[in-house]
Amino acid sequence: MSSSTRSKRRPSVALAVCIAAGTAAGIGLARPGPPRPGPPQPGSQVAVSPEVGEQSAAPGYRTPNPQAAPPVTGNPVITISEFTFDGSLRVSAGQTVTVNNVDGVAHSLTADNGSFDTGVFDAGASSSFVAPTTPGSYEFSCLVHPSMRGTLIVEA
Repeated sequence: MSSSTRSKRRPSVALAVCIAAGTAAGIGLARPGPPRPGPPQPGSQVAVSPEVGEQSAAPGYRTPNPQAAPPVTGNPVITISEFTFDGSLRVSAGQTVTVNNVDGVAHSLTADNGSFDTGVFDAGASSSFVAPTTPGSYEFSCLVHPSMRGTLIVEA
Protein backbone atom coordinates (compact mmCIF):
# COMPACT_ATOMS: atom_id res chain seq x y z
CA MET A 1 0.00 0.00 0.00
CA SER A 2 1.18 3.47 -0.72
CA SER A 3 1.43 6.03 2.05
CA SER A 4 -1.33 8.12 0.46
CA THR A 5 -3.75 5.14 0.67
CA ARG A 6 -2.89 4.52 4.33
CA SER A 7 -3.44 8.15 5.28
CA LYS A 8 -6.89 8.11 3.67
CA ARG A 9 -7.88 5.00 5.63
CA ARG A 10 -6.52 5.99 9.02
CA PRO A 11 -8.94 8.86 9.71
CA SER A 12 -11.97 6.65 9.06
CA VAL A 13 -10.49 3.86 11.19
CA ALA A 14 -9.66 6.37 13.91
CA LEU A 15 -13.17 7.81 13.75
CA ALA A 16 -14.69 4.33 14.03
CA VAL A 17 -12.48 3.58 17.04
CA CYS A 18 -13.50 6.88 18.69
CA ILE A 19 -17.20 6.21 18.07
CA ALA A 20 -16.90 2.67 19.45
CA ALA A 21 -14.94 3.88 22.48
CA GLY A 22 -17.41 6.71 23.11
CA THR A 23 -20.38 4.36 22.89
CA ALA A 24 -18.73 1.88 25.26
CA ALA A 25 -18.03 4.72 27.69
CA GLY A 26 -21.66 5.81 27.61
CA ILE A 27 -21.11 8.90 25.46
CA GLY A 28 -23.96 9.27 23.00
CA LEU A 29 -24.02 11.10 19.73
CA ALA A 30 -27.06 13.29 19.21
CA ARG A 31 -28.27 15.80 16.72
CA PRO A 32 -28.43 19.36 17.99
CA GLY A 33 -31.87 20.73 18.68
CA PRO A 34 -34.40 21.27 21.42
CA PRO A 35 -34.75 18.46 23.94
CA ARG A 36 -37.54 16.03 23.24
CA PRO A 37 -40.24 15.80 25.89
CA GLY A 38 -40.19 12.54 27.78
CA PRO A 39 -43.05 10.79 29.48
CA PRO A 40 -44.85 12.80 32.15
CA GLN A 41 -43.19 12.67 35.53
CA PRO A 42 -45.07 11.30 38.56
CA GLY A 43 -47.29 14.02 39.97
CA SER A 44 -47.59 15.95 36.71
CA GLN A 45 -51.07 16.53 35.36
CA VAL A 46 -51.86 14.53 32.24
CA ALA A 47 -55.25 15.05 30.69
CA VAL A 48 -57.15 14.87 27.45
CA SER A 49 -57.65 18.01 25.43
CA PRO A 50 -61.38 18.29 24.81
CA GLU A 51 -60.84 19.76 21.36
CA VAL A 52 -58.82 16.98 19.75
CA GLY A 53 -58.63 14.17 22.30
CA GLU A 54 -54.82 14.27 22.50
CA GLN A 55 -52.88 13.89 25.71
CA SER A 56 -51.16 16.92 27.12
CA ALA A 57 -48.96 17.35 30.18
CA ALA A 58 -49.77 21.06 30.35
CA PRO A 59 -51.59 22.19 33.47
CA GLY A 60 -55.03 23.65 32.97
CA TYR A 61 -56.50 20.82 30.92
CA ARG A 62 -59.12 18.61 32.49
CA THR A 63 -60.24 15.20 31.37
CA PRO A 64 -63.70 15.63 29.86
CA ASN A 65 -66.37 13.72 31.74
CA PRO A 66 -68.45 11.66 29.28
CA GLN A 67 -71.31 11.73 31.80
CA ALA A 68 -71.35 15.54 31.56
CA ALA A 69 -71.83 15.59 27.78
CA PRO A 70 -75.20 16.97 26.68
CA PRO A 71 -77.71 14.52 25.26
CA VAL A 72 -77.74 14.09 21.50
CA THR A 73 -80.37 16.35 19.96
CA GLY A 74 -80.38 14.82 16.47
CA ASN A 75 -80.73 11.16 15.69
CA PRO A 76 -78.68 9.32 18.33
CA VAL A 77 -76.74 6.34 17.00
CA ILE A 78 -75.09 3.52 18.92
CA THR A 79 -72.63 1.40 16.94
CA ILE A 80 -71.80 -2.18 17.81
CA SER A 81 -68.24 -2.87 16.71
CA GLU A 82 -65.68 -5.40 17.91
CA PHE A 83 -68.17 -6.65 20.53
CA THR A 84 -68.58 -3.22 22.16
CA PHE A 85 -71.29 -0.54 22.22
CA ASP A 86 -70.10 2.94 21.27
CA GLY A 87 -71.67 6.26 20.39
CA SER A 88 -74.73 8.11 21.68
CA LEU A 89 -75.09 6.65 25.14
CA ARG A 90 -76.63 9.85 26.50
CA VAL A 91 -80.04 10.70 25.03
CA SER A 92 -83.20 12.64 25.74
CA ALA A 93 -86.27 10.90 27.14
CA GLY A 94 -88.42 9.35 24.43
CA GLN A 95 -85.84 9.73 21.62
CA THR A 96 -85.60 7.04 18.96
CA VAL A 97 -82.10 5.54 19.06
CA THR A 98 -80.64 3.78 16.02
CA VAL A 99 -78.28 0.86 16.61
CA ASN A 100 -75.88 -0.13 13.79
CA ASN A 101 -74.25 -3.56 13.93
CA VAL A 102 -70.94 -3.35 12.05
CA ASP A 103 -69.63 -6.59 13.59
CA GLY A 104 -69.54 -9.84 11.66
CA VAL A 105 -72.12 -11.55 13.90
CA ALA A 106 -75.68 -10.95 15.16
CA HIS A 107 -76.21 -8.82 18.30
CA SER A 108 -78.93 -7.11 20.31
CA LEU A 109 -79.13 -4.12 22.63
CA THR A 110 -81.47 -5.03 25.48
CA ALA A 111 -82.14 -3.14 28.72
CA ASP A 112 -81.59 -5.20 31.85
CA ASN A 113 -84.98 -4.02 33.16
CA GLY A 114 -86.73 -4.74 29.82
CA SER A 115 -87.57 -1.07 29.10
CA PHE A 116 -86.08 -1.22 25.59
CA ASP A 117 -84.89 -3.95 23.23
CA THR A 118 -83.76 -4.03 19.62
CA GLY A 119 -84.21 -7.78 19.38
CA VAL A 120 -81.40 -9.81 17.82
CA PHE A 121 -80.38 -8.40 14.43
CA ASP A 122 -77.86 -9.54 11.84
CA ALA A 123 -74.34 -8.37 11.10
CA GLY A 124 -74.37 -5.27 8.90
CA ALA A 125 -77.97 -4.44 9.82
CA SER A 126 -79.55 -1.70 11.92
CA SER A 127 -82.33 -1.66 14.45
CA SER A 128 -83.82 0.99 16.72
CA PHE A 129 -85.60 1.49 20.02
CA VAL A 130 -87.32 4.33 21.85
CA ALA A 131 -85.49 5.55 24.95
CA PRO A 132 -87.49 5.39 28.18
CA THR A 133 -89.46 8.51 29.11
CA THR A 134 -88.25 8.39 32.72
CA PRO A 135 -84.80 9.98 33.14
CA GLY A 136 -82.10 7.81 34.68
CA SER A 137 -79.34 5.31 33.97
CA TYR A 138 -80.31 2.12 32.20
CA GLU A 139 -77.93 -0.83 32.11
CA PHE A 140 -78.10 -2.93 28.93
CA SER A 141 -76.37 -5.89 27.30
CA CYS A 142 -76.42 -8.07 24.22
CA LEU A 143 -78.68 -11.12 24.56
CA VAL A 144 -76.35 -13.16 22.34
CA HIS A 145 -73.15 -12.01 24.10
CA PRO A 146 -74.01 -11.17 27.75
CA SER A 147 -70.47 -9.94 28.47
CA MET A 148 -71.18 -6.97 26.16
CA ARG A 149 -72.51 -4.33 28.55
CA GLY A 150 -73.31 -0.64 28.49
CA THR A 151 -75.29 2.13 30.16
CA LEU A 152 -77.78 4.42 28.48
CA ILE A 153 -78.24 7.76 30.27
CA VAL A 154 -81.67 9.28 29.69
CA GLU A 155 -82.26 12.96 30.46
CA ALA A 156 -85.51 14.91 30.57
